[in-house]
Amino acid sequence: MDPKNMNPEIGMNMMKRMMGGDDGNPMQMCKDMIATVKQTSQMTAFSTQELHSLFNDWLDTIKQDVLRAINKSASGELNEVAKLLGLSTESTAYLLARMAIKEELILQAKSTPANRKAKAKKKAAKKKTTSSASKKKPARKKRT
Repeated sequence: MDPKNMNPEIGMNMMKRMMGGDDGNPMQMCKDMIATVKQTSQMTAFSTQELHSLFNDWLDTIKQDVLRAINKSASGELNEVAKLLGLSTESTAYLLARMAIKEELILQAKSTPANRKAKAKKKAAKKKTTSSASKKKPARKKRT
């Protein structure tokens, strides 16, 4: 199946899950990605060119399995795709990101309703604090 013909809703649901579900915590996702990169670079120092080649061959082989799992999953959520592949969510997220970088599929992000609700609540609380603080300020005396 051509990844460009995939249902965009599947990609959005998957990206939502990658970003921490309904809470949407992109900062934690970035921290996790940085930790993974550090760990990968440490492991790379001990691996051989032969292992790199075998791993890349395996990644190319599993691409079709990933696309089938995405299309087979009802929601396109990361956990569901990972379960269909028999991999951890971290490994599945890596595969999806790698395929997106190679333009073999498209991931889309979208703010979740819970995230929008939390932002609106925070904004309302800030507005309330600002308005109550301005009420408590003593009036300035006019200079004559």
